[in-house]
Amino acid sequence: MGFCSFTSKCLLIILGLIFWAAAAGFITIGSWVFASYRDYGHIAEHTYTAIPALVMIGIGVFMFFVGLTGCVGGCKENKCLLATFLVLILVVLTAEVAAGILGYVYKSDVENALKAGIQKAVENYENDTSLKNELNFMQEHVHCCGCNNMTDWLTTEFYKKSLTVPQSCCKTTPCNATLVPLDPDLYTTGCFDKMESLFKQYLVVIIVVAASFAVIQIIGIIASCVLMCRSKESPYISLDGRGYRV
Repeated sequence: MGFCSFTSKCLLIILGLIFWAAAAGFITIGSWVFASYRDYGHIAEHTYTAIPALVMIGIGVFMFFVGLTGCVGGCKENKCLLATFLVLILVVLTAEVAAGILGYVYKSDVENALKAGIQKAVENYENDTSLKNELNFMQEHVHCCGCNNMTDWLTTEFYKKSLTVPQSCCKTTPCNATLVPLDPDLYTTGCFDKMESLFKQYLVVIIVVAASFAVIQIIGIIASCVLMCRSKESPYISLDGRGYRV
């Protein structure tokens, strides 16, 4: 076995293991997002919560089989498995590019849907128990108050009745939760700005991971091509000085 073939085989096996690790990551994250969906199920639309979580789980299962194909194909130097692995890698790479483009195109739609959902929760806080519980969860865990800021509560039915904002706006509970005079123990930043900031932080991580993974995939494509070109020919028997393949 030549150096190039040996190196390519090792790279494919390592790449297969990386795909398995990535598959485990996708399934874990997707399951976590799906399980956490109930906390924001009414604030954020199904399109931007449950469906992406299920897609991530599906991608994880798909990548597990891609890794399996790469490992077995690399060990056996089987042209059929190597070709399958090459096609699957190209599919994943194309999907990543498409996902990046769609994410950029629909970025404003996601932001608008999130903002509208938070505003709806603030306005209907008094009348909708589901929205009330989800908004309380968000304000407590993200450390925010209202949609744009805490003054969003001034026009709500809840504030008009109690002259206070919810206790989930308090840095420490219980607090006075009054806007006039302003209670210094209240969160002042709106939940939309906080959530947008969190999304941007996660987006940077996602871009770095995706770029690194794309480089690894390109290496996998090169390695599989090398092995396919250098894989052993079918054995033959020489008869009368001429080689006949059997």
